[in-house]
Amino acid sequence: MLVVPSGAWADVLQDLGATFEQVAQELRAAFPKVESRIVAVEGSEVRLEGPEVAPLRPGLELVAYRKGEPFRHPITNQPLGRAEDEVAVLVVTAVAGTQATARVAVTEGGRTPQVGDGARITAGRIQVAVLPPLGANVPGETVEQTALLLVSRFSALLEKTGRFLAVEPRRVLETATPPGGATPPSALEVAKTLRAPAVLSSRLVQEGRDRYLDTAWISGRTGATLATMRTPLARANFPSRFAWERTPELERRHPLEGPARGLAVADLDGDGRAELLVADERVITVYRWQEGMGPVSTGVEFRTAGLVLSLDAADVNGTGRAQVIVVDYQGGGEFITSTVLELAGERLRPIYETRGRFLRVVPVGRESWLLEQTAGQSEPFEPGIRRLLWREGTYREGARLRLPSGVSVYGFALMRLTGSPEPEMVALLPEDRLAVWTAKGQRLWTSPDAYGGAAVTFPYAPMGEPRDRIDVIGRILGRLHPVSGPGDEADILVWENLLPIGGQFRTLLPRLAAIAFAEGRMHRLRWKDGAFQRVWQSQITDGYIVDFGYGDLDGDGAPEVVVGVVPRGVNLASLVGRPKAHLVLYELP
Repeated sequence: MLVVPSGAWADVLQDLGATFEQVAQELRAAFPKVESRIVAVEGSEVRLEGPEVAPLRPGLELVAYRKGEPFRHPITNQPLGRAEDEVAVLVVTAVAGTQATARVAVTEGGRTPQVGDGARITAGRIQVAVLPPLGANVPGETVEQTALLLVSRFSALLEKTGRFLAVEPRRVLETATPPGGATPPSALEVAKTLRAPAVLSSRLVQEGRDRYLDTAWISGRTGATLATMRTPLARANFPSRFAWERTPELERRHPLEGPARGLAVADLDGDGRAELLVADERVITVYRWQEGMGPVSTGVEFRTAGLVLSLDAADVNGTGRAQVIVVDYQGGGEFITSTVLELAGERLRPIYETRGRFLRVVPVGRESWLLEQTAGQSEPFEPGIRRLLWREGTYREGARLRLPSGVSVYGFALMRLTGSPEPEMVALLPEDRLAVWTAKGQRLWTSPDAYGGAAVTFPYAPMGEPRDRIDVIGRILGRLHPVSGPGDEADILVWENLLPIGGQFRTLLPRLAAIAFAEGRMHRLRWKDGAFQRVWQSQITDGYIVDFGYGDLDGDGAPEVVVGVVPRGVNLASLVGRPKAHLVLYELP
């Protein structure tokens, strides 16, 4: 027995079940039982007549058949009926009363329709293979378990209508989701393999604050889409247990072929569609979204000289397409290298490079600022930062800002929270708390709960010290991403990595804390009454969070939070030092 997890996602599964049932009834009405006769044939067009023709609609398929010789009882010789041979598949083009016209789409065995042949949509149950719904993943369950749960539920509800006969769900999943990450077959290929006359695909989508189930009925004979519908997702009438569960998030999961240390979502080529960039230890890879498959590598890569510390992408030059900013480390402060890249054809081309300085992109209102912080002589980061502005083919220094103690360009944001002319500073602290200061450095608030949790660290040798004596650990404290809240309210996205033991591990042993994180979760916080308050949190991930991006990756009009998660467990991949990460995509309420 499959167990539906408790909490917000149980409500979502209840919603999906109710929506599946509504769709099943609509599909039952979309495929009437029709018996007709061919009364005229002109080339590839036929005319049909019969009292049951009226419910037809353009696009529906009928099977043309021809009656053969009678067949008889082998002992009594009494006639039992007549054999029937399929002649062709007909596609309805027009309907008028008890008459319809159709075109011949597929012929069988070299036969062509003739006057007097029959044409029908069977009065029996229509066999259909239900594909796994896209866009839904249940925390705590594997992708395979979730797919089996949803396919079984949808199949059962279709059969309950009395009009359909569903292919056994496990057979469908074995055919539609090949092992080893192989390319999934098309709907038509699935239908032919299973010998099913139809395939049903569906996807859970969000537009703004509205959620829908998109459904498509695909012919197993021609591959044509015979029926599509967009059904609003039913709402569960359960009271919220917590403020952040007012509307559960949609979650999707996609595997990567290797580890991850940074990621970003941005439009690299100016075509209006966002790309995804993922960095492992030394390689930046560009992905694009493909419908039905998720993020797929484009083959565009950039290899760094050192270990990747951070990755950003945004239009900081005002060119209408995003630049890529990567920081890597080869040891010691002078071996910090920051590179700005642009997509040129099928490669990422460096347009700027600097050593001994960290570069980071910070959203400020509708702009993306490129900030620079110098590597320190005795500490990883000097206390001040400055904005870089693209002028005459290079970056020039802009406004300077002195940071509060312990704050770096990582885990830093500028937001307008109090109505002051100058934006407030929001930052993660070394002890993994979130704090807010005025532009003049006056602290306004510090979180009582932990946020952040640096999974990416680097050993730092102070200037003049031997490289084999590393006493300072540099921490990439994470990412803060401001997002628009309702009205004029200011929201921010931040992650929290969780330790399996006491929180004192974070500050007492920072070198080991990064390797002890086992789980994580995302938070959406809203500034209200002088403090950030949680309005949403995700389910706990099955691994620690290394980075996240924010943007409309799948092109559906609603931005996603794209989270990079690295599993913490003992397996072959982790033993050889390259655990395979995965992406978790959330569509926020």
